[in-house]
Amino acid sequence: MPLDHVFWLGGAVFGAVFALLLASGSLVSMLRSDGRGRRARAAWAAVIVLLPVLGPVLWLAVAGGRAPSPEAADGGPADAPITPGIQLMQSVVPD
Repeated sequence: MPLDHVFWLGGAVFGAVFALLLASGSLVSMLRSDGRGRRARAAWAAVIVLLPVLGPVLWLAVAGGRAPSPEAADGGPADAPITPGIQLMQSVVPD
């Protein structure tokens, strides 16, 4: 076996594993998302599976890549504004 094939094999395996992880993560994100009908989920699942890299990238770009947290539905801490800079300054600067 020529040495050139060995170098290509590592890149091909890495690319395949990357595409598989990206697709599986996107499928989990899509299944956990709310507000999508059965047909929309089936269509997105088909796009993610049939277009191995482009499909997951499209899903993450359109949906933001995040499923809503369970706390967001009940008005919990996920709805509160995030101001870490102010909290950090209050804890560092003495009164």
